[in-house]
Amino acid sequence: MQQNEIIELIQGELWQRLETLPLVPRTQAIKPVSGKAMVLIGMRRVGKTSCLLSYLKKLAEQGVPRSSVLFLNLEDDRVQITNALQLTKLIDQFYSKNPANYSRQTYILLDEVQAIAGWEKVARRLVETDRCELWLTGSSAKMLSKEVATVFRGRSIAHETWPYDFSEYLTAKKLPSIDPTLSFANRDLARQQLESFLFTGGFPEVVKEESSETRRQILNDYKSVVILRDIVERHRITNFVALEQLVNAVISNSGNLLSVNKLCGDFKSRGIPIGRDTLFEYLEYLEDVYLAFLVPIYNQSLRIRSTTPKKCFCIDTGMVANYLLRNRADIGRLFETLVFIDLKRRGFRIFYYRTKSGAEVDFVVVGENGEPLIIQVCFDISDDQTRQREERTLSEAIKELKCKGILLTPYEYTKGYPWLDMVI
Repeated sequence: MQQNEIIELIQGELWQRLETLPLVPRTQAIKPVSGKAMVLIGMRRVGKTSCLLSYLKKLAEQGVPRSSVLFLNLEDDRVQITNALQLTKLIDQFYSKNPANYSRQTYILLDEVQAIAGWEKVARRLVETDRCELWLTGSSAKMLSKEVATVFRGRSIAHETWPYDFSEYLTAKKLPSIDPTLSFANRDLARQQLESFLFTGGFPEVVKEESSETRRQILNDYKSVVILRDIVERHRITNFVALEQLVNAVISNSGNLLSVNKLCGDFKSRGIPIGRDTLFEYLEYLEDVYLAFLVPIYNQSLRIRSTTPKKCFCIDTGMVANYLLRNRADIGRLFETLVFIDLKRRGFRIFYYRTKSGAEVDFVVVGENGEPLIIQVCFDISDDQTRQREERTLSEAIKELKCKGILLTPYEYTKGYPWLDMVI
């Protein structure tokens, strides 16, 4: 069978699949911008392909002719395309077979485009073509936002894709959203849903899986693939043991302070030679591939922000849960990680804070207008001493920073996202 016949077959399979494919609507709607390539970036398996398919399904519902759409998963083993010349030839065939495409709006969606050597030249030519809407996804190791900006020279918009949020998780699990304000029973049910989400996480494939052991294996595989393919291969790292131990340390300590000096000393005591500069370099790689993130302290001094230990957070609570025991303290850290991911997906600048008395405030969030908002996160305030401590810390921070603050509990969280509306 000729390559163009295989592509036709794949396209036909795609449209049939879309008719019955259960797609979870994503909270963050991505709208195309005229004259710009739309690029979806993020960690592997967070649902970039599903976002493309959701958009494709929407086009079909709007009556867009199928012949004006080309969707290709370039990692499909049936697609024997490895270089820019072959990709160009295929796209030329897409136009020549349907001459109407030369004068009407067309849609080209290339999934896992990094599989094609020299894809950048093809993409630049397409985005400069009149009436061609171009969508691209790729592994985060090849499609970092800074690289996308360089390739397209201002002719692209990069959208970060994240694991499911809580509402998307409920939709994927076919669970009703429960209003905790209506009764104490509802409050307990909503809290139970949230706790289940914290230990499952938001990777779409993991959410669909019922077996906890299988979920654990899938998440471990994700971690291994990111380490090997997106970091080791890309940066030609030879100190694999140190990198793997760093990844384990960062994920298992999500929500905690991370001291590079202490890490360096700990590694050396275990016979793992690595320097501070290399550790800092590896941490940058983890952020590049969206596996983990560092949060600085809130302080006007750049020197203090850069020298004070940062808090670390993992991309997914389920991945963190693989390292933890199921106890109250762990659930608290998972909840804090979830709140961080919610803030991160909305593009806020995120810090933590330490009051003059030494108490730690979980988050200071800065929106577009530059006004900070304090968010103190606590999963369980049923104990009076815990509640008083959290409220006292929040009150101290509000007075010192002279801004608004909120104590975020599961009750507040499961009411929806009005707490995020406080960040402007």
